[in-house]
Amino acid sequence: HKGFAFVEYEMPEAAQLSLEQMNGVIISGRNIKVGRPSNMPQAQAVIDDITEEAKKYNRIYVASIHQDLSEEDIKSVFEAFGSIKSCELTMSSVPGRHKGYGFIEYDTLQSAQDAIGSMNLFDLGGQYLRVGRAITPPDTKNQGPPSAVPATMPTAAAVAAAAATAKIQAMDAV
Repeated sequence: HKGFAFVEYEMPEAAQLSLEQMNGVIISGRNIKVGRPSNMPQAQAVIDDITEEAKKYNRIYVASIHQDLSEEDIKSVFEAFGSIKSCELTMSSVPGRHKGYGFIEYDTLQSAQDAIGSMNLFDLGGQYLRVGRAITPPDTKNQGPPSAVPATMPTAAAVAAAAATAKIQAMDAV
């Protein structure tokens, strides 16, 4: 291989998380650079418009969700950060299975920021969650930057996370 690759994501949020969290990571001893294609400079204006529109909503994107966790499990973990308007996992074409990501909309921006700050890279059921600002508008169902955020997770989230992890471990033991 020539040392580079192009990755196309299903969801804009996945691409954004990759840009934010993978740029500069060392893989196989090499520092990787993650960026948008340089042959599409006109795309940045569209991305900026979408990102600005997303600020109207208190939505977050949650990825790397373990298959054994349900919408209810995810909601019980994330509601510790505030009142949730909606929690939806994107379903796969296999009946009863999700694609491993979803969206949560909070009543307040502060709740969304707290959830991002506390839950990004949190180990839930043996998988590290990727949590960031959602940029897909809520009415676009395909089934921003945090400010001051707490350094620790609320007790209710910790208890719900432990229960979800225990559920997965019990399923694996069978």
